[in-house]
Amino acid sequence: MDVEREEDLSFEETLKRMELEEQGDRYFSVIPEELDLESVTEIDEERIALAYDGLEDVNEHELIMFVEGVLLTAADYGYREIEFEGIENQDVRDVGPYTLTNTLHPPVAPNYLGPIEFH
Repeated sequence: MDVEREEDLSFEETLKRMELEEQGDRYFSVIPEELDLESVTEIDEERIALAYDGLEDVNEHELIMFVEGVLLTAADYGYREIEFEGIENQDVRDVGPYTLTNTLHPPVAPNYLGPIEFH
């Protein structure tokens, strides 16, 4: 991810960039090479639909990292609802705590534990 946004990339361009292989010792792709981005459809300002092919060819650990990476990246672009299209045609529906046939909501932050209460 280009955290400082030196380049003004669209969400789709960022997802494609995330597919790239490791870049030195600082970055690695959370999108397994078996996955192919088929489409990105913006439904409205806060809702996006993604279609990936090859989900059934990836192990669950890699799929969890993939889903969480996509959710956090979508949140960075202001999307609050992420849908995976075409899941009903693939063998993968549940990945860890995520049901890919449902609309997913990104966490507030990486490793989000819940609201913090101060006393």
